[in-house]
Amino acid sequence: MRPFLRDGDFIVVSPIENSSIKIGDVVFCITTENKIIVHRVIRKHEKDKDNRIIMFIKGDATFSSPEKVKIQNVLGKVVAVVKNGRKKRLDTKFYQIIGLFFAVISPFSRWIYPIGSIMKHRGRRLLGRYFKESVKS
Repeated sequence: MRPFLRDGDFIVVSPIENSSIKIGDVVFCITTENKIIVHRVIRKHEKDKDNRIIMFIKGDATFSSPEKVKIQNVLGKVVAVVKNGRKKRLDTKFYQIIGLFFAVISPFSRWIYPIGSIMKHRGRRLLGRYFKESVKS
């Protein structure tokens, strides 16, 4: 789930029995290969023969096709992320909009993520140079 989640981050997961999962939400689920993963819901509309919802999930920086997961394989919804001891709640309006944005751009992540990464690193270098020059003055 890079860049949203990184190694060392902790997640807080809430059961989904009484909450509905929306497009853009981050879910904690088990795949058909019995792997536990955390991915974002990018589509949720298809139903299987038993009339159960099937969701399409994908990591934010994953270039592969979305994975199908049945609602019964979703173990919970990620409601917060703890990074460097600071807790960020994902159930706020702000993070719901960001989650929806990531879900919408997901089909284009193959091109957007590398461009964003380049811009991020160049921006840091430019800021670093600016602050070095301002300290010298």
